[in-house]
Amino acid sequence: MKKLLLVVMSLACMLLIAACAGQKEAGEESSRVLKVGLDANFPPFEYYQKGTDNFTGFDVELMRGVAANMGYSGVEFVNTGLNDLINGLNGKRYDVIASGFSVTPERQQAVDFSESYLNDGFRIAVAAGNDFTADNISALKDKIVAVKHNSFALAMVNDFGGAAKVIETPSIEEAMAKVIGGEADCAVISKSAGSFFIANGYADKIKFASGDLKTDNVALAVRKGDKEFLSKLNEGLRNFRKSQEFDRLKKTYFGEF
Repeated sequence: MKKLLLVVMSLACMLLIAACAGQKEAGEESSRVLKVGLDANFPPFEYYQKGTDNFTGFDVELMRGVAANMGYSGVEFVNTGLNDLINGLNGKRYDVIASGFSVTPERQQAVDFSESYLNDGFRIAVAAGNDFTADNISALKDKIVAVKHNSFALAMVNDFGGAAKVIETPSIEEAMAKVIGGEADCAVISKSAGSFFIANGYADKIKFASGDLKTDNVALAVRKGDKEFLSKLNEGLRNFRKSQEFDRLKKTYFGEF
């Protein structure tokens, strides 16, 4: 009888320990903050609210929703220049990159990507009163083209190689300013950014002169080989994309995208 009692008590203790361990594991993420690296000079994905030190943008709100779906208590955003985003991720300054990040073969060598959450495109933009139209990138031949520094669009323009001059700018907004001011004939910008600016005060200043010259997938980036975290991230992203809030964000930041 005593032996039976000891066995029962031992089993009860083991179950109690396992339950406590499970509660601790489940509570770890809910008490943690998800750290997100971004370049806060890339509207509409991420940018500073005017006159404040606060971030806003599509990716900012997206990651709050994804983190909540993953069980995190909050999000900490770490502003990092575009050139250093991958170094910061691999240096463990943050857990994930959310910065309108295009999936490219070069980046895939350094990081692993989540499922895509947006299919974007790159287009030629001109001043609103300009009748110029284009069917493909060859229309840039002998043109003065403004484009954001170190961007996917810049790589496209450089690969084409036929522009008369390429003006690199710190931001997409400044590239458009070069076009509006007459310093450049056109700009190559993402459909998402152009749609955002046209819907927010630029409709009488700039317009698209082409359809998509090229499309790309936008996704989140994590450290290479971190399969467990990537799986949880994809699940959180998948769940948030099914929500009405995700649809609201797309309409808010991209209009009829």
